Amino acid sequence: MIVYVDLVFLTNLAVDGTVLLTTAKARRLRPSKRRVLASAAIGAGYAAAMFWADVPHLYSFGAKLAVSALMVAVAFGYGGPLAFARNIGTFYAVSFATLGGVVGAAYLLRSSGSPWG
Repeated sequence: MIVYVDLVFLTNLAVDGTVLLTTAKARRLRPSKRRVLASAAIGAGYAAAMFWADVPHLYSFGAKLAVSALMVAVAFGYGGPLAFARNIGTFYAVSFATLGGVVGAAYLLRSSGSPWG
């Protein structure tokens, strides 16, 4: 199977940007477009690096948490521990809801064949 890293980057850039903008809307924040774009580029770069470089630490749970925390910090700033925790929690809630919607849509659109089979 061929994986095009540029398409992985661009797809993740769009998805990460959408998740960050939805997080901002849910938290009633108004981050600058540059900060959201930079944060989405960090996430997309991480996703592309997982296909491009063979670094085992990139796949760890800690690395994924660190990248997501960096993305939230770049997009919305730190603002203190409580605000940061709320931003992280909202970011993960939006991410999980988005994933659930994608999995549900894929399941719905999957060809099931004959019910008698």
